[in-house]
Order: sequence, then C-alpha cells, then structure tokens
Amino acid sequence: MRRITQLLAALSVLPLAALTAQQNPLLEPGRRVRITAPGFSTAPTVATLVAVHPETLVVQQDRVRIDHGRRALRDSMLLHVPLTDVTELEVSTGTESQWTKGLAYGAGAGFLVGLALGAASGDDPPNQWFAMTAGEKALVGGVAFAAVGGVVGTVVGALIKVERWQVMSLDRMRVRVVASPRGFVLGASLRL
Repeated sequence: MRRITQLLAALSVLPLAALTAQQNPLLEPGRRVRITAPGFSTAPTVATLVAVHPETLVVQQDRVRIDHGRRALRDSMLLHVPLTDVTELEVSTGTESQWTKGLAYGAGAGFLVGLALGAASGDDPPNQWFAMTAGEKALVGGVAFAAVGGVVGTVVGALIKVERWQVMSLDRMRVRVVASPRGFVLGASLRL
C-alpha cells in the first residue's frame, strides 16, 4: 500500500511540472542568461548557462580584455552563483531590430524640423504666382521632412539589434525527494 501511495504522490506532481514548463522557456545548458544577484555581483551578469544544481547556477562568462600590447584577448570563466543570492533570472529569447522606433523617431524629428523651417521662412509676397503663408509652408515642410526622416530612421533602426529577455522564476516549483526511516518522502511546492 505504501508503494502505491508513493507512486500516486509522484504522479500527482507531473501535471505541476507540465504547467511550469508551459509558462517559462526552457532553462537548459547553452542558453544566454542574465542573472541579478546582489550578493554575487553589483551589476547583472550576462553569461551562458552550463548547469543548474540544487543550490547553484553554473554559468560561463566570456570577456574581452586588452593586454599590454593593446591586443584584444578573449577568455572565459566559470562562475558558480548561489541560488540564494539570485533575485532575478532572465533567459534570452533572441534579438529584434528597432525599425519601428527608428521610424517613429525619424518621422517625429523630420516633422519638427520641417515645421520649424517652414514657419521660419515666413509668408511669400501675395503678388507671386504661387504664394504660401508661413503656416502652409510649415505644414508642407513638416510632412515632407517627416517622410524623409521616417525612411532614414527606419533604415538606422533596422541596423540596431537589441536582445529580448524573459524573466524566469527559479522557485516557481521545487521538488524534493528525501530519504526517511520509512522510505522516501516526496515534497513539492508551487509558487503562483
């Protein structure tokens, strides 16, 4: 009877593990991670995950340093970060371009420049064949410069790549198997 109870307890934890796996990206070796651990480092550490142990994260941090001959030397080091020090763990989900921000900033800046130039040029003399007021020039200039600025901003923004990060929760679910005089005790906790 005790074996059946242990088996049922173990099987009851499987849906919790599946639920946790659906909500977060996999925390597997080889993924880029960003670790915030004030007791370990003052700034967030970006590294490659090597292993997750019950009490520590093992990561490999690549760094570039300049030697005395002004050459760039690449090296890496393994870091063992205690889980008790980790306040936030993020996993990289890839990079994305910033073309939409570039479009918005470029068009906005172009509109303001065109608006200012058109307003500063003043009114045309009324006896000309094609005469515009300063307000009309400002509007036309704003629209024309917004189009040019939007194109330039889109191209510049497309060249800029930023990394996306998703926050992971290390203690969302913890499973423990502890040996006792009567057999094994299985414990699970789930943080929502």
